[in-house]
Amino acid sequence: MLEQTLVPPTTVTELDQDTILAATSRLSDIRGDASERYQLDSILTPALLKRLPSADEAQWIREYFMTTAAEGFDRVKEAKTRWARTWHDTDNLESVMSACWQDPVTVGALFGIDALVVIDGALWRQVAGRPGLIFEGLLTETAQERLANALPWDASPENLESVVFLVGAFARLSFVHGQRTSRAAHQAAGMAASGMIRASLSERRRAIVVDQFLDTPLNQELACDGVSRALCAIVRVAPQPTQNPAPTSPEGAHS
Repeated sequence: MLEQTLVPPTTVTELDQDTILAATSRLSDIRGDASERYQLDSILTPALLKRLPSADEAQWIREYFMTTAAEGFDRVKEAKTRWARTWHDTDNLESVMSACWQDPVTVGALFGIDALVVIDGALWRQVAGRPGLIFEGLLTETAQERLANALPWDASPENLESVVFLVGAFARLSFVHGQRTSRAAHQAAGMAASGMIRASLSERRRAIVVDQFLDTPLNQELACDGVSRALCAIVRVAPQPTQNPAPTSPEGAHS
């Protein structure tokens, strides 16, 4: 028996000492890594789960928002006020934003995000299911410069009309998702961005999703407090190509 205990086992893999060291040293780290912080921040207990609305209630909340948003826009537009506008063919992003009233997935995603655009020196919010916008606020020349400078590429105020800001509507989402609100907002931003990119491709235009940016300066310029609303992603669209006039035949030319 003694001799048998001295024979090293051939079916056992020795533990990696580096892994053990990393694991034991982590016990004294109160911050945790990104994955651990996510699990702690988004933990959902059975009690919390029961407090969330049922699937039918959640669907009612979404439908109520969509209906009131659309009807509210219709009333404001009929009143012919300056607080609402429709998209025009001459607007740079009209074809890209068409997904917000033509693509059901993108329309549904607008419950979780606010899609903000800059037109004629003002900030506008896309209406879910309608080819229109609601006024968010004026942007002074200085504010436009600050917003352009905060973008993670070499941009100028003139380039702002080729950008869509996908802002997570945390306060609205919290009624349905509770502690999972942040995750739901980013999922909605991804769905909306994909719809806009599909729309841009159908028009032979390039569009990309930008998710690497400094949050604070952009949130400040977009009037987001980082609690009830915060920027989740940016869709950068190539400028609309200019239409070259058809060549004219020289005078006296024969067909």
